[in-house]
Amino acid sequence: MESYREQVCGILNDVNQVYNNPARKKMINDSVASGCAIVLNTGTLATWTPAHSTGRSPMDTYLVKRPGTSDNIDWSSPNCIELAPDTFEMVFQDALSTLKSKDRIYALKRVVGADSDYALPILTVTDNPLSALFTDNMFRPVPNDIEKSIFVDKPFTLLALPCDYLKSKRYENRLRTLSDGGASTICVAMDFESRIGIVYGSAYMGSMKKLIFTVMNYYLPGKIFFLCIVLRTRDLMEKAPCCWGCREPEKPHYPLILNDLFWGMMNTDGIKTESPILKTAAMRNSLT
Repeated sequence: MESYREQVCGILNDVNQVYNNPARKKMINDSVASGCAIVLNTGTLATWTPAHSTGRSPMDTYLVKRPGTSDNIDWSSPNCIELAPDTFEMVFQDALSTLKSKDRIYALKRVVGADSDYALPILTVTDNPLSALFTDNMFRPVPNDIEKSIFVDKPFTLLALPCDYLKSKRYENRLRTLSDGGASTICVAMDFESRIGIVYGSAYMGSMKKLIFTVMNYYLPGKIFFLCIVLRTRDLMEKAPCCWGCREPEKPHYPLILNDLFWGMMNTDGIKTESPILKTAAMRNSLT
């Protein structure tokens, strides 16, 4: 049976036009031409989202419950909502069918993590040029020494369909029930064991970012992580206060769904910038 990754790579041969690692200018031009964004007089690229996508959808965010990863997750946490493997399979197949129907697809190979020893290779596949641009900006270029990574043979796949929606009736009693009794048409799901995530129906691009943050927090166990504001200089970063939450080695079941923009590692003395784990968590634009 083909893996999820193999099935995704397979559809890249079935679509009329696939842009592999397109130039940034191409993604910007396509975003504007398709009405995903506009260029302001200042030269800034501006966009907007539907009312239901002004922020992440915590109640539509799921972790696939599988035997190999289930014991590492605190299912009693309100932030850890389980998704049955067969439901995830349905969402995945719907995502594949939707991608196959598109005239064009963007496929970007990037990594998360500034330290090549811990960089996680990520293949993002989306029909939306702005989503492709976002991941190009948020994630890092593949380093020349990626073979050093502990994840070199364990890449992650991210599918993003921000402007398409699942069929409510098909997912009754499987996804969140809305006030009108129907099932939600949005699903942000991650499968740690199968190493794939899907953003379906959420135009809030932070859903992609936070999904990958959660993935890295799961794959790098035994360390203390926290999230803080993204700062522009290393000096400011070293003085940044801890905020939001952490996952401690002695508390392996700490909720995994965290929040906001930047990871680090800290002890009682504060941020340890020499830590390879801190470098792993640093996004490309955070240390400029």
